[in-house]
Amino acid sequence: MAVAAPCSPASLRKRGWDQSALLVEELGRLGFRTMRLLERKPGIQQKTLGHEDRQTNLEHAISVRGQVPERVLLVDDVMTTGATLSACARALKASGALRVDALALAAD
Repeated sequence: MAVAAPCSPASLRKRGWDQSALLVEELGRLGFRTMRLLERKPGIQQKTLGHEDRQTNLEHAISVRGQVPERVLLVDDVMTTGATLSACARALKASGALRVDALALAAD
């Protein structure tokens, strides 16, 4: 099951789209099963923070809605420190995922 790492609400308002969600939609066209499963609460955008602050900024910002499958492919547009992917993976595992693999289009 492919799932997008959610962008911040402020980024979504500013851009009008979620890059990770668009990537997951494309995976769906290629035959992957997909679902919207993660939400991100408003808070400080990761790009404004240093490495350590990025790790703690998302501790309670990611929530899961719906039934979590045992295996999840977590998709993000870019990975800088891995904080977003880590926070999403922790939330998914806490909600029942046995395995979470990550796919990022780019690394910074």
